[in-house]
Amino acid sequence: MKIHHALLLTILSVAATPAKSAICFEDALTCAGSTTVYPVAIQWASSFADLCPKTNVTVDWELFGSTVGAKRVCAVPPYEPIEIATMTRSFKDPKVGQVGYNVSDVEAVLQPDGYTYKCAIGDTTRYVAQFPAFYDAVVLLVNGGGDSAVAKCIETLGGGLNMDQIRWLFSNFTESQLKASNWSAASLPNSDGDDETHLWSELDSSCPAVEVKIAGTDTVGRLSGEAEWFQRSFFPGFKGGPPLYSSAEGLRSAYESHIDHDEVNTHVLKEDGAIAFNSYQTAASAVTAGVMLVPVKSTASGAYVAPTTETIQDLTYVPLSRLASMNLLKSDCTALLNGLSFLEYTYTSDGQNDISTTYGVPLTEDDIKTATARIEELRAGCPSLF
Repeated sequence: MKIHHALLLTILSVAATPAKSAICFEDALTCAGSTTVYPVAIQWASSFADLCPKTNVTVDWELFGSTVGAKRVCAVPPYEPIEIATMTRSFKDPKVGQVGYNVSDVEAVLQPDGYTYKCAIGDTTRYVAQFPAFYDAVVLLVNGGGDSAVAKCIETLGGGLNMDQIRWLFSNFTESQLKASNWSAASLPNSDGDDETHLWSELDSSCPAVEVKIAGTDTVGRLSGEAEWFQRSFFPGFKGGPPLYSSAEGLRSAYESHIDHDEVNTHVLKEDGAIAFNSYQTAASAVTAGVMLVPVKSTASGAYVAPTTETIQDLTYVPLSRLASMNLLKSDCTALLNGLSFLEYTYTSDGQNDISTTYGVPLTEDDIKTATARIEELRAGCPSLF
């Protein structure tokens, strides 16, 4: 995976301070969980090691991402316990509903302070403090060149795509299956009735009668979090979401998976009729090369929302923007104080720059102020927490 410098360095908040020094410690600290957070956490660990060479911050990669992170920070056997769980969702708690996730299997319960969770699995004496990490966004992209028939088609459709259109473009469900699952056939007014084809002209007769070629990031490896999130966002029958159907909805067999983010951009620029999903930062870096970021309409009465730094940070780019988190073990003072020192680095200007060198979107000034206040509160209260 090629690493990109962000287009967003100017938005780093004044609340973030340079990391000329850090509060170092000589104990080991282990982070694990989300595959999406992994590249950013690796960069943070490397930068922190430069400041504190005697500190050993390890970042483990986990195939099953946030779920394993939650189990490890709550010390669920046979997983090895960790101090920080990296997650792109909150802990499963019936009181904190999350679209696309079944929260009947409780992981942890949110406490009155609004950011501490008490483990409901594994070691239930463990408490975890949640901190914002960075913003993450997946975007849809097509060839936006002047002679791009796909770009003109999207303009004809109103300047973007709605949820039902996106679902039909990518889903392996037949039209009959879609119709039986709260999908609006009005999104496909020119259907040819053939489930073996997905032509742009089926969305509107003025669009080109060319096959829709779908692509995106890796569905299995280190970028799998993006592909999973995309599917959870648009496929209500996706495995792991609400069990609505006998067979799980997923990506069409024609889907082309790319390990390298840049290859996704290249795909849409070279393949006639292509549409793909990719990380925001990588796709945005290719706009000057001709890539067009597709606005999304999340509700029938809503407006199309384009992916921008602002719409990602205020989470109005629905449903494809989210806030990732670092969840620090709070009920062990040694782990807490060590973890706070590491997290404190992430909120410096250098730490925010580290986000931008991967593919995340940095935090806002208010996010950093909130996180800094939590750090000071927990650091001061550690001896008498429990």
